[in-house]
Amino acid sequence: MHLNDELVICLIVARHQPTDSGLRRWRLWLDPARHLPDITIAVRMDASNQTELDYYLLPQVELPDESFQITHRHFARLECFRFDSLDFFYRMSKRHRVQRPA
Repeated sequence: MHLNDELVICLIVARHQPTDSGLRRWRLWLDPARHLPDITIAVRMDASNQTELDYYLLPQVELPDESFQITHRHFARLECFRFDSLDFFYRMSKRHRVQRPA
């Protein structure tokens, strides 16, 4: 998805996939070489896969080259990219008029 011909966004829906041992996990399938996103928005679904649980705004520089899983072990590393809503993304991607000195 291209936003304002300036920002390339990739949207991923990460479905909840419980493990056999009962742990919670979400797998993110990434293909950054194909899409070259500036930012990837990962929507993490709840246990029933019916409602959004939260959102991860992942900048391109932080993305691995392949798919990975969000599990209890990765929360600390990814916590700074987690948001309860997309409000921050909307504010971040909003255009602002810049005035140059005369």
